[in-house]
Parts: sequence; C-alpha cells; structure tokens
Amino acid sequence: MAPESIALWEKFLNGDDSYRNSRFKVIPRVIEGNWLVMKACGTSKPVLYATKLTHYYRKTDRFFEISCDTTSSKIASSLADLCVGKASTLTFDMAIMIEGRDESELPEQILGVFRMTKPDLKHCRKVLLPSKEDIAHSKPSLGDLMTSMSLKKRTSVK
Repeated sequence: MAPESIALWEKFLNGDDSYRNSRFKVIPRVIEGNWLVMKACGTSKPVLYATKLTHYYRKTDRFFEISCDTTSSKIASSLADLCVGKASTLTFDMAIMIEGRDESELPEQILGVFRMTKPDLKHCRKVLLPSKEDIAHSKPSLGDLMTSMSLKKRTSVK
C-alpha cells in the first residue's frame, strides 16, 4: 500500500466519527438479480454512505468495526426491505474505501471488496438487537453481539 494511503487510513482509524462519516466511501454494484432491485440500486457510483445513514464505529486493539444502520433513512430502509425480499435472486459486490480529498491523499485505494451471491435469508438466525437508545449510548459492536450469542449458546448446552 502506498504511503499516502497508509497515512489516510491512520487518520481514519484515529479520527472522530464526524471525520470518518465524511470519508467512508463504498461502491455498490448489483451484478445480477431482479430488474426492480437493479434499477432501484442504480449504477456502481461511489457513495459516501455515512453522510446519508447513521454509522457506528468501534475500535479496539484487535479490530476496527463499522456498523451501518439502514433504518436511519426511510429511503435506505425501503431499499433494504426490497432487497431482502429478492435477496435469493441477487449477486452484488461492495467495495470499501476512504475518500481522498487532496493531492497528498490520492490516489484512493480500495480497502476491501466482498461479493454476495444469491444469499438465502430464510436460514439466517434472528438476533435480538439492542434498542436504538441503547445503541446510541453504548455503541455495542457486532463482535460483542457474537460473543454474547456464543457465550449464551455454550452455557445453555449441557
């Protein structure tokens, strides 16, 4: 990774939520699926998601986590509902990056990419999430939830 990208990554990791929200960029791309979903999602145009949706950031000495609340926007919530109903027909890619704004932060580099191919959401385990008030005050992490679920599962099995 280029030194400019490392410096930008370190600023992102150590910045406050306002800085992170202004720089967290994704490039979504629907590869295959329902026509309506493909039209609703649009083209693979870079988006500063955190300026449109509420994001929670958690940093420890072991990981850095970003959680996106798709219910924080009516439009995003409606789009998510549409996608969930058609998920088994979808293949989509998501690239994650930090926006560079001046010459010293360019060129931008992709931090990671993932692909979901026709996920079957009927077999997903439902997880009771904390209320919005609890999230706003404590900012629990997905790691915390997974640990909690894992501990409950281990303690309930004899």
